Amino acid sequence: MGRNALSIILIVIVLSLGCQKLPPGVDIEQYRNQFVEGVVVVDENLKDKIPEGKKYLIISLSDPNIPMPIAVLNVEDPELPYKFRISEKHKIDETRMIRGMLILKARLSKSKFAESQEGDLVGQVNVIAGTKGVRVVLNQIIR
Repeated sequence: MGRNALSIILIVIVLSLGCQKLPPGVDIEQYRNQFVEGVVVVDENLKDKIPEGKKYLIISLSDPNIPMPIAVLNVEDPELPYKFRISEKHKIDETRMIRGMLILKARLSKSKFAESQEGDLVGQVNVIAGTKGVRVVLNQIIR
């Protein structure tokens, strides 16, 4: 067997292993659009409230009707503004899809845990799965 034949066989094997079956009732476009891309910025009036020392940026995607997030991206010591892509790789429940209308929340905190803390900076926007160029402004402070 020649070198080209071995290369073709290897390519076929890699491609077949890399293909995943689509969940029932999901079309290919919905499957491909399981992401949101954008940037998180801090409101000019709150820049002096950015936590000192170690901090975490927690970005989550939720269905408007189900408060439990579908996906969470946790970034240690982010440089702001922070460009992000939250996708199926960040899902916390594999049975749920990132699709349709979503709520994207961002929180800058001294804590990496889910619960908000006093002094956290937060912001949120409504987005549609597959959207690029989203701008999330951290414009509120938890008191």
